[in-house]
Amino acid sequence: LSTGLPVFDCDLLWMLRVATIPLGGARRVLPLALPLAQDQVGPCNARWLQQVGCDQMRHSAGCRIAERADAGAQGLRRPPPPPPPPQLSGPSSGSTPSSILPLTVATPLPSAPSCANGRQVAGAADLAVPPPPPPPSLQPMGPEEVLKILESDGARTCLHRLWDRIEALHSEERFTCPQIAIIFEKCTQARRLERGERVPGGAPLGAKLVQLFSNFVCERIPGLTPRDITTFIVSLTSPPFQMDEFWLFMLAKRVQDTTSDFSSEEVVVIANRYAERGLEDDEFFAALVSRVIARWQEFDLRQLASFLLSCGKLRYLDDELCNHVLPLFEDPARVATLDGEVMSSAIAAAALLDQHSFRANICCAQLVAEPRAFAAVVQDKDQAIGLANAVVFCGPQVGTHMLVPALLKEFAALTEKSWSSRQHLNNMSMLYRRTVLIGLCVAYSLPQPGLWTLPVARLVQNTIVNLERLQRSKGRGRLWEPASSSFHLEVTAVLQLMGVEHALEHPQHPFCLDIAIQPQDITNAERTGRL
Repeated sequence: LSTGLPVFDCDLLWMLRVATIPLGGARRVLPLALPLAQDQVGPCNARWLQQVGCDQMRHSAGCRIAERADAGAQGLRRPPPPPPPPQLSGPSSGSTPSSILPLTVATPLPSAPSCANGRQVAGAADLAVPPPPPPPSLQPMGPEEVLKILESDGARTCLHRLWDRIEALHSEERFTCPQIAIIFEKCTQARRLERGERVPGGAPLGAKLVQLFSNFVCERIPGLTPRDITTFIVSLTSPPFQMDEFWLFMLAKRVQDTTSDFSSEEVVVIANRYAERGLEDDEFFAALVSRVIARWQEFDLRQLASFLLSCGKLRYLDDELCNHVLPLFEDPARVATLDGEVMSSAIAAAALLDQHSFRANICCAQLVAEPRAFAAVVQDKDQAIGLANAVVFCGPQVGTHMLVPALLKEFAALTEKSWSSRQHLNNMSMLYRRTVLIGLCVAYSLPQPGLWTLPVARLVQNTIVNLERLQRSKGRGRLWEPASSSFHLEVTAVLQLMGVEHALEHPQHPFCLDIAIQPQDITNAERTGRL
């Protein structure tokens, strides 16, 4: 049409009618086509074409539905192509060259059917051509595409770029629980994803993710697989995320009811994450302990030591579990195959659970005999504090006193490092409090006289002096004194009912006592018959 050539056959007219009218292009194409159509197919067909184009643009959605049914019943067919034009031997005067001779229309276009209101309707050929799909670049992004970008670009970049799209997909409930678990798992593994990262809207990234998916997942917890449950528990107790206690409670109850479905490693990981966050639930841990005891042969020594330490952190004591697990760490052949972390976990768990019958001398001797392994263990704050607690709370027959020289040397080496962040200073404060406890044991010859030698006493004193110097150099004052735990309010209420005098949050170096009762207060209470 743009060339202006007066060649216009029925095939071209039909293609024009099919291609332009259903796609809304009649307004743009028909004005250009009509001048040529009037010359080539006659004014009648040209007017019919114009009428079809104008009516097609005025049809409503309801009329189009009726028109489709009428058109299908009519069974309209495309007319056969016209015969080829006759070829002339040569040009003559007053005639048109053969290359631009007008073509004769052999078959007129069929009349268009009408709907009930008398308007003309598009033929079956019009309705048989669906609109083309949008190009891939314009198609809306689905959950699968979001997960691919999350895998390729990383959690931090993906969530910042696609946060609005993720919210839109969640509002349509397009994400499944396994897909949400993958998102949480990738965010947990991201090294650069910190609690302070923010998304459009100003809220921290971890908090926004938890708020976005919390209700959706909690409503579908019975359908979660053990792997997905473990993934959510690990993510919700990791630093990038905001801990949702209700969500974790719902997951714990599901684990409690289906412990047999979880593997040995999943049981150990779940117990460790709840213990790290201090989430106590006796029924929940009772179910986990029953799972371990019932099939304890499925657990290796590393898993058993880790699970027992998780119980120790929450002060959950089960004698049957201790009788099954701790004797395994008294076998020299088995202990020789363990690394320092496993041995220190077993020692710390026995101390926290007050298991004086545990013979830890084999593990302690193995730890001291490997200085590099012992130094690596002390670098972990939890392991270092666990060993210090074992030295203080276990009797001399356990053999933990042999750890004191090596333990204090490592503490002294830690004081020489650069501790700039607040978290590191808090860790050092915890080590300081344990060192003071060891010093009190040495000063008062506990648990029995003659246990501590003079070199050990001097080493304890030097370590305490170095830690105090570190505190003063950082300008932190008495950072070693922790805040009150606030878990003593019920005890306070009972003491008040009994009329026993007591003090709250009493500073007692190196701790802060929640409740302090002086000896004279106890004497007065006994004299008055209140105790």
